[in-house]
Amino acid sequence: HEEFPDFTAFWFETPKADATTFVVYALLEGASLTGAYKFTIACEDQRTVMKIENSLYARKDIEQLGIAPMTSMFSCGTN
Repeated sequence: HEEFPDFTAFWFETPKADATTFVVYALLEGASLTGAYKFTIACEDQRTVMKIENSLYARKDIEQLGIAPMTSMFSCGTN
């Protein structure tokens, strides 16, 4: 059966006032999987660049694993 773990907690580093990069940590929780993420998000020349580091831990055997992208199109801007 298909399963979608949830991000259940987030922690934000406080950036300096003139910073163009910020860091977010997140906890992923699901019945079959848990994990920790670090998102380093940079606003560069009218575009957003995200570096993602993660550690995933299976809670039980997983028959098939799929990974989908996370949108970041609204992370930076003047609005």
